[in-house]
Amino acid sequence: MATATKRPRVVVVGAGFGGLSVLRNLGNKAVDVLLVDRNNYHGFWPLLYQVATGALDSASIAYPVRGLIRPYKNADFQLANVTGVDYANKKVLVEEGAPIDYDYLVLAAGSAQFYFGNDVLAEKTFSMKDVDEAEQIRNHVISCFEKAQTETDPEKRKALMTVAIVGGGPTGVELAGAYAELFKVDFKKDFPNLDVSEARIIMIEAMPTIMMPFSDPKLPKGQESPFQKAVAAELRKRGVEIWLSKPVKAVEEDVVQFNDGDTLAAKTVIWAAGVRGAHLADKIDVKLQRGFRVPVNEFLQLEEHSDVFVVGDMAYLEGFKWGEMTMAYPMVAQVAIQMGKQAAENILVLASGASGGGLTKFSYYDKGSMAIIGRNAAIVSASKPLPMKLGTSGLTKFPGWVMWLLVHVMFLAGWRNRLVSIFNWSWNWLFKDRGARVLTGQRDKKTSTI
Repeated sequence: MATATKRPRVVVVGAGFGGLSVLRNLGNKAVDVLLVDRNNYHGFWPLLYQVATGALDSASIAYPVRGLIRPYKNADFQLANVTGVDYANKKVLVEEGAPIDYDYLVLAAGSAQFYFGNDVLAEKTFSMKDVDEAEQIRNHVISCFEKAQTETDPEKRKALMTVAIVGGGPTGVELAGAYAELFKVDFKKDFPNLDVSEARIIMIEAMPTIMMPFSDPKLPKGQESPFQKAVAAELRKRGVEIWLSKPVKAVEEDVVQFNDGDTLAAKTVIWAAGVRGAHLADKIDVKLQRGFRVPVNEFLQLEEHSDVFVVGDMAYLEGFKWGEMTMAYPMVAQVAIQMGKQAAENILVLASGASGGGLTKFSYYDKGSMAIIGRNAAIVSASKPLPMKLGTSGLTKFPGWVMWLLVHVMFLAGWRNRLVSIFNWSWNWLFKDRGARVLTGQRDKKTSTI
């Protein structure tokens, strides 16, 4: 399209792991790249829970996009909310702005919270898909404990100090473990006149087991793997209640209602039960697959539009082996990064004038999975042998926890963020002090109605 250099223009929608991977692999190549996002920063979402629980401030996990594109002379950024695609005229439609021309388009808008058809829950619970939402949760929980200190009604005080986490996956586990430490260590010191032992952290899972990504396909359905047993035991040891086979029906007036008729009074209800493809997927005139994800071919292209690529959480492509089954690739950062690299390489092939026969099929290298449970405890499922003894459960103490920290530091954008995060984690480990336990910004509606 019309660019100052007359080179092909590649528009990348989304500044997450997938979008940045595309940018880095097209940087300073014979194309012009325009990165488009509704936020002007790249957020490191695996650490959102640390913002929500006061371990890190939001600036530690977010980095300005314009700072990231600075090394690439062929890249630019546009702040815009994408609302659709005009394939016939090769234009990206944006809210309150002129359409953006493209020669090649990469959709990498990530994921959104999924409520399994009960979208009313979005208004009644907290979600955690952005730094703003993580800060809202932190503000809300701190405000609840401030209110609990002066609350004379024991039932109301108990509800104020109850955090219900809906979802027993990695996000729910990491949140639960972090809140256990926050309450028992930091809040115990912060609120000496409050009996913090009354505080409850309840992780609610609709399935009979938690941590489904760490289940063993060789075991009978519903039977816990050693990984899952180890995580559940560690959480319970730290004071977390785990409610299994408890689908949530509704949340009304700070009461969680379950399908079996049980109820739970909790002032804080965090939804971590499921994700789907970004809502942009609903607006691009494509028949979506499971999880509202966009089907792509093995080259990561839309089948009917070879100039449009989809990567990361938005993309639906089967090929991931789990036991005897072949599934769609999981919605994790490593998939997005590797898809972004492959899409960029295929775009360069097309931009060079080569035929479609020169494209390379996507092939995923699984590096394993890990999740942190809390101080000195992490779970590691590695695709290759590691230089440490994990045991049959994969649960490690200090070594696995350090490995988790190092891996996450590596993927943080910007040396400032890496150094600040290392300092905060080191300080917290040495002195048991989470430094971001502050109320900031304008109070959200949920907080203001306490």
